[in-house]
Amino acid sequence: MFRDDFRGLLKAVAVAAADTEEVEETYEFLDEALQRFPKYVETVVSYVTKTDMASALLQSGRIDRETYQYRIESVDSLRRAVHDTAISSCAQINRLCDVYHIPHICPDSKDRTIIGNFCAVVTNELFLSGTHRVPEVSQAVTASLKCTDKTALDRVVEMLQNGDIGLQPKKRISEELLR
Repeated sequence: MFRDDFRGLLKAVAVAAADTEEVEETYEFLDEALQRFPKYVETVVSYVTKTDMASALLQSGRIDRETYQYRIESVDSLRRAVHDTAISSCAQINRLCDVYHIPHICPDSKDRTIIGNFCAVVTNELFLSGTHRVPEVSQAVTASLKCTDKTALDRVVEMLQNGDIGLQPKKRISEELLR
């Protein structure tokens, strides 16, 4: 999972960096680079909703085709630019892995689909981790992103709905102590 690999990079930096200042600067760099992954996911959501809105406005006659095209081109241009920064972040993080002699933690690819899916998986994994969700959900989402067969994707959704993959938050330590 990405978080484990990321923790490995953090540890390598903490052990090998020249001083605390270098560690902190590297951590800040990593934080900024990682923020580009959910930013891409957020931009895709915005792209989808804004293109749907523009389409509805065009179909209802509330905007003309030229305005529609302008809106679509604007959101697509932004989506592409943010995607490019995510691709760049992967390359930068992997170069940092090389500096600290650890395996790459991001895909070694410039393939837009691979990096886009990676952004979604990392964002999902970190979200689930931060909300104390069980790791099986992340694994299911990761599997669904790799599915090209609709039946396989439907099976993952069915597993989530049936509770075959837990959706309940982990109990917090404080809750255990209060009992």
